[in-house]
Amino acid sequence: MSRNRYITVVEYGRIHTGDVFGDVVISQQDMMDLRQFIDDSNSSDASIADFLKPIRNGVQVNNYVGVLKTKSGLTIEVLPKISSKTEQINQVKQLFFDMLRTVKDC
Repeated sequence: MSRNRYITVVEYGRIHTGDVFGDVVISQQDMMDLRQFIDDSNSSDASIADFLKPIRNGVQVNNYVGVLKTKSGLTIEVLPKISSKTEQINQVKQLFFDMLRTVKDC
């Protein structure tokens, strides 16, 4: 699975093995990579448990917006929870970029 695949989820969203996002199917390898990332990150001083939480057959994204990329080539874009409606995704992306610009300028 070396080809890049891209999905978008909202904050507090869940990703399970076998989920389908458009033409991307979440594989067992994707889930193993995500869980390995959680395990590796939790072994350091900073706990990622506040951001990525393992759940049965998947993970839940908590208190995090941004982009994650797995070793298997899955790119996960996490948008703020206000973007629960598909037609608002582009508006929320623009709002998110505006928020980041504001933080950068401070």
